[in-house]
Amino acid sequence: MKRVCGLDVHKDTIFCATFNGKNHAPVREYLTLTTQIQDMGKELQTEKVKTIAMDSKPVAQGVIAQQFGALQANKGVAIL
Repeated sequence: MKRVCGLDVHKDTIFCATFNGKNHAPVREYLTLTTQIQDMGKELQTEKVKTIAMDSKPVAQGVIAQQFGALQANKGVAIL
């Protein structure tokens, strides 16, 4: 089964949870700094996440989608 991720995006923090079809990983918290978002992207890539769903404002979605753009283009990651 494909691994999925849910992001709850706030002004200063992003909460990230992943699910592999059987188990939920512990929720991780990131700051909304570019370096933290890049670190989150690297971790999700390492975990082979293929689908990311976000609850956020349009501006935040744009920033996060930009950071994950390479994942979308190169790894077939869907951002919803």
